[in-house]
Amino acid sequence: MKFVKMHGCGNDYIYVDGAKEKVENKPDVVRRLSDRHFGIGGDGVIFINPSANADFEMEMYNADGSRSEMCGNGIRCVAKFVYDLGLTDKNPVRIESGGKVKTLYLHLKDGKVDTVTVNMGEPVLAPADVPVDITQFADGTLDAMTDQALRGLVYQALGEAGQGLSRAFGFSEAAMSAWRETILDLLDNPTIDDNLPRLGADTRRKLAHTDRLCGPALLCVEAGGRP
Repeated sequence: MKFVKMHGCGNDYIYVDGAKEKVENKPDVVRRLSDRHFGIGGDGVIFINPSANADFEMEMYNADGSRSEMCGNGIRCVAKFVYDLGLTDKNPVRIESGGKVKTLYLHLKDGKVDTVTVNMGEPVLAPADVPVDITQFADGTLDAMTDQALRGLVYQALGEAGQGLSRAFGFSEAAMSAWRETILDLLDNPTIDDNLPRLGADTRRKLAHTDRLCGPALLCVEAGGRP
């Protein structure tokens, strides 16, 4: 099977031309390919397929083999894939993913895609529209965060998510530790207690450096402050 490995802002996927490569049992294949020790390694696999509603379809899988609807970094790489490999000469190019079509604008350099711009649209926050079932968290979100084992897992997840910030801005381990503690304290604030339910109930979400938990720290750094 032919593939291309690409990343957008460190969000790396394995890209496969679904029109040419016929793959059976995709979830199992995706898990094996995404393994960073015994496979190619990546955050998942994206198949680029024909589409009846757009120029191409992005069929996206997470590293665990589960389906995902959208990834801003992933869809920008799809645009580079289809243009640079001569699958289209359109600019902009329209790509469908999860039943939604995005328009991507290609910025070329020496005939190849250098950067890609895409409007991801307004964020969907209403639980019923995501969709996310938060009823199971209605009475226990804040109590759950007092559980030290759970706090430890969140602390570890924040550490992994903050690696991008650390690499980009040279934060020390002490600074990152203080940042993680600050985020955990914020989770105890009832005015923003939707963060934990959304992360816990929606398996399609990923805790990345652009996530709502980490985004404020990034904005702080970009403004010249500290997380």
